[in-house]
Amino acid sequence: MVIFTILHKCQRIYDAHQLNYYTTEKFMAFELPDDIRKEYGVDLSLEIKRKILGENAARLYGIDPAAHREKLSRDAIGLHLAAVIADQAGAEAFPVASVQEHA
Repeated sequence: MVIFTILHKCQRIYDAHQLNYYTTEKFMAFELPDDIRKEYGVDLSLEIKRKILGENAARLYGIDPAAHREKLSRDAIGLHLAAVIADQAGAEAFPVASVQEHA
């Protein structure tokens, strides 16, 4: 209910037609005006925007995000990404400069 009140207040800045056709990029760049943020004690953080765009859509289409992430982590791209992240973590643990100094 709070989000609807906030959006209603935002209509004094953007008319309803523009708000309905906002692109993803514009929505992600959108910041609540300070007066609304202070009045309601809320903010549109990246986490909140992710939930609005992604998790609401997932619920509408019957997608379980956790199950889908698990499935994707086991495919070829997910395995490659995990290997790259592990390599980066290893590189940070053992910087090349310190290894070369001891050679």
